[in-house]
Amino acid sequence: KSAKYLQDSVVRLQEHGHDIREISAEDLYEMEPKLKPDSVQFAALASDEMVVDSGRVASRCLEVAQEKGVSLVLGKVSEISRNASGGYTIITSEGTANCDLLVLAAGTGTPLLASKLGIDVPMVDSPGILARASPPESVLQSTGMVQWYSSLPDKGVVSYHLKHDASGDLVFGEGDGLFVNGKVTDAFTERQHAQWGECSNYLKGLDIKVDPLWFRPVPLDGLPIVGFSREADNVYLAVTHSGITLAPLIAKLAAQEVKSRTNSEPHLDPFRIERFHSGFPSLRTNL
Repeated sequence: KSAKYLQDSVVRLQEHGHDIREISAEDLYEMEPKLKPDSVQFAALASDEMVVDSGRVASRCLEVAQEKGVSLVLGKVSEISRNASGGYTIITSEGTANCDLLVLAAGTGTPLLASKLGIDVPMVDSPGILARASPPESVLQSTGMVQWYSSLPDKGVVSYHLKHDASGDLVFGEGDGLFVNGKVTDAFTERQHAQWGECSNYLKGLDIKVDPLWFRPVPLDGLPIVGFSREADNVYLAVTHSGITLAPLIAKLAAQEVKSRTNSEPHLDPFRIERFHSGFPSLRTNL
C-alpha cells in the first residue's frame, strides 16, 4: 500500500509540473549509502526541492520586517473587537493596538480569533510529532530530507521524514503519532526506535528525545484559506499547511490584495473561505 501511495503521489505531482522522478534502490544507495536500500519498494527524487530551518526563516523574516519599519509587538491576543472608528482593537498580553485592516495569519489559533469577529474558519486537528537525536556523524550525504511511507495495521499508510537541522542533529517526523490526552505514549517512542532502525543501521541505539505534541494548521479540505472574508469588513485570512513552503507565493499575492483591499488575485480564487459555503465547488478531488 505504501509503495502504491508514493507512486500515485509522484504521478500527481508530475501532472502539476513538479520535477520529481522515480529512481532505483541502487540510485538511492549511491546518493545515501547509510540508508538501507534493501527495504525500498519504490523511490523517487525531487531534485529541485530543498529544506530550510523554519524557525530561523521565520525569525529572519521578522528581522527584515523591522528593518523596513514594521512595529513588532509579541504577545498573546486575548480579544479582538470592532471599534468606534470602524476598525479593530486588539488586546494582547503586551498592550492594546488599533488598526483599520486586520490580517489573521495565526496558524492553529486562527479559528478562535476569527470567531471573535463572527467568522467561521473550518479546520481539522492534524497532530504531528518530532523526535531528535545527535548521531556521531552525518547520516544524510546528498539529500536535504528523506521521506518514506509505511503501512501499519492500526493506522494505514503513515508518512515519516528524516533530515539534519542546522546543528547537525537528526530530526525525525511522523505524520500520525500515538498520544493520549495530548501526551506521547510509550508505544510511540517504541515505534520511533523501530522506524529509525528500519531507515538506517546508523540510527540504531541512538538516544531519541521526543518533542511535545504540536498541531498543523490544516483547513477542513486540506487546502489554503486566503483572502478577505465576507463576514467582517477589512479582515484578511491566511492559514495553510505547509506555511514555509507556500509563504513566499501566498505573501506576494496576498500583499497585492491587502494593498487593494479586494480579493483581486484570480490565482487565489479557489482558496477563498466561501468555498465551504453551500454551492461552492470543491477542488480537493483535482489537486
